[in-house]
Amino acid sequence: GSSQVCLTTVFGVPLAVAVQRSVLNHGIEVPTVVRQCIDYLEENGLDHEGVFRLSGVKSKVEAIKALYDRGDDFVDFSESEPNIVSGALKLFLRELPECVLAPCVDQIEELLTGRSLSESERLSSVRDLIHALPRCNYLLIGWLITHLSHVAANSSINKMSFSNLIIVFSPTLQLGQTLLNYFLHNAAALFSDIDLKRYVISTVKDTRLWSSEELEKMDAAELTWELLQTEDFLSHLNKELLSCNEEEKEAKLELIWPYQRQETQIKRLLRPRAKRLLSNASVGKRNDSLLWGGGEPSPDNEQDDWGSLQGVILLALLAEVKELEDMEIDLRQQIAQEKEWAEMVQTQIAQLPSQVYEEDSKEDAETLSDLVGQNEQWEACPSPRQLTSLHATPQHTPAA
Repeated sequence: GSSQVCLTTVFGVPLAVAVQRSVLNHGIEVPTVVRQCIDYLEENGLDHEGVFRLSGVKSKVEAIKALYDRGDDFVDFSESEPNIVSGALKLFLRELPECVLAPCVDQIEELLTGRSLSESERLSSVRDLIHALPRCNYLLIGWLITHLSHVAANSSINKMSFSNLIIVFSPTLQLGQTLLNYFLHNAAALFSDIDLKRYVISTVKDTRLWSSEELEKMDAAELTWELLQTEDFLSHLNKELLSCNEEEKEAKLELIWPYQRQETQIKRLLRPRAKRLLSNASVGKRNDSLLWGGGEPSPDNEQDDWGSLQGVILLALLAEVKELEDMEIDLRQQIAQEKEWAEMVQTQIAQLPSQVYEEDSKEDAETLSDLVGQNEQWEACPSPRQLTSLHATPQHTPAA
């Protein structure tokens, strides 16, 4: 129904909403449609001539859009041609309500046209600006530019040089050609942390439940991997709940609960380790024993494993941000209450002089009234001479 479409539509909605409605794989905040299209094109499109220049059949592109908009977590492209998949990717980007670089595009263009900076200073400044973007915006532009740089590297086969890619994507992304040219030529330096991991849906088979003892024996990298697997699987199950009947929903919930407990336990174990890592990083150290569980680091997988620990640090930072946001809400409420109280006191103080005057006037009037009353009572009382004559005069009782 229309409510289902509203809950699952990813084309034509703000990027953050599309991310929220996607099953995030490996915890990467990139919409499913973007990741799966890039996965397919990395494998099947790099040697396809005119992969982004030639348009795919419109009806087939629209069919892919409809599948994602109805909430499909995985769309099978095995029967699709590269131009159909590239068309779906371009359509998603074209229908975004706002340019992905909107928060900083003017500043970047100023940096690119200015002549006072050296190339290294310009690169550093641009990198700072894009890293300050919302996480989903940074990842989307990073994934796309990294992929397009791979396409251009094969331009002798696919005929998609930098200039051809710029002609195609400048209007699609609502970005100037100079800016896009700079990003493509500096992709590795600007997006050195982007890794185009393949999208894989976690299942019960590859997302196992661990005992508390087993989890406590894991090192930080292993815990991070298990957390990402568990979160992917939970995201997939939670999305399935939308289309379940009551009986199926109950079964799904029984499956979800133990994985939710595992997710909570892993985060609890990761947090102190991540804080230690942050502490070590702040003084320029690396505690490799956290990574490999003690002993000497392995030179073969050192870089990959250390990269995975960035996820641990990110989790700790996200937890800290959540706590700070909660504190901010509490403080704002306290400030609002204090402000309301202060305004009330101010109002009372402003009214105080008139109230005092009114009370003093009322008190003076009451005192004057009392004095007048006492005077009248005094005047009504007999004088001593009257009292004497009153006692001297015999009193006669009238006869019955």
